[in-house]
Amino acid sequence: MMSFINDLLTSDIFDFGKTIFANGLLLSLFYILAVYVFSNIVSKALCKALDKMAMKYGRHEDMLFILIKKIIKAVTLAIVVVIALYEIVPFRSLGNAVLGLSGILTVALTLGAQDIASNFVSGFVLSVYEPFKKGDLIYIKEKDITGIIEDMNFRHCIIRTYDNTKVIVPNNTLNNAIVENRGSANSEPYNNLYYIDIDYRSDYQLAIRMLKEFLVSSDIVVRKKDVAVSVGELKDSSISIKIRVYTKSPDDGFVLKGQLNEFVLDKLRKAGIEIPYPHLSVEVNK
Repeated sequence: MMSFINDLLTSDIFDFGKTIFANGLLLSLFYILAVYVFSNIVSKALCKALDKMAMKYGRHEDMLFILIKKIIKAVTLAIVVVIALYEIVPFRSLGNAVLGLSGILTVALTLGAQDIASNFVSGFVLSVYEPFKKGDLIYIKEKDITGIIEDMNFRHCIIRTYDNTKVIVPNNTLNNAIVENRGSANSEPYNNLYYIDIDYRSDYQLAIRMLKEFLVSSDIVVRKKDVAVSVGELKDSSISIKIRVYTKSPDDGFVLKGQLNEFVLDKLRKAGIEIPYPHLSVEVNK
């Protein structure tokens, strides 16, 4: 009698919830939990093996490896979600309805995700060809953005500017723009390029001599023998003086640029060297 009652109770326990769950509440939950634990173990093992491979080749920060890890995690999570939904009986009956709506959903997602897809593809291209990487100092000419790459993913790139602000640039913009890679921000010394315009009526030789003396005497400048100041370009209304100088870091180069501008406004102007600016001449005939 007791055996019959125990069998009956056991049967009731395992059959409980069968109207909702395919194998009953307990078995379905156990099945879903087992799949989750197993998939999580596999996902971590694959990501760990991938990290070792990336570290071996010194590419642990490459977007390509980051993408593969995210795909592994996404796939394992998707498997758990699909199995969990399949264990719920009412959700099975919705399959035909979901399938019928798939065409509409596909069109909607395609129209709504064009920008996301474009950034993703651009991020993949950037990760493969690696025109720049985390820690590089870049200049985006079209957007007039200069800064150090702090983070890169498959949607955007985060750039820290000299004003200590973070600019988020979509990968699609980076992929289509003219980007000047000025090298690693951690490299020493750092090569700085400056341009200063002076008036054609000014003594350009005097300007070159004064600028070079100022830079050589600066405590910020390193490799003083490599300081180069010359005529870079003859513009329509000015002479462009090109300056190449080395500093310990891009931050020091930014500070030096400010000091250089002050020197130009103060010392060069006192020496009779004029800085050109737009002006309008009006003739009045009486």
